[in-house]
Amino acid sequence: PSYSYSNIAYETSYLNADGKVIASNKGTLSLTLGPQGEKNTQLRDLTYPSGTATYKIRVTSATSQAE
Repeated sequence: PSYSYSNIAYETSYLNADGKVIASNKGTLSLTLGPQGEKNTQLRDLTYPSGTATYKIRVTSATSQAE
């Protein structure tokens, strides 16, 4: 079966030059992705903390529904 996904939760982490997390945030995307779907979206997240060298974003959970 094919699935769509909604309530997509994410976590962002901001790292310094040594790779240590200096700030993090969690949120939920207010969109639904269908099978093989793609969407562009913007996140309202933290302002880059001072000392940020890079950041990571990862999906932590989502609600799935069979199509």
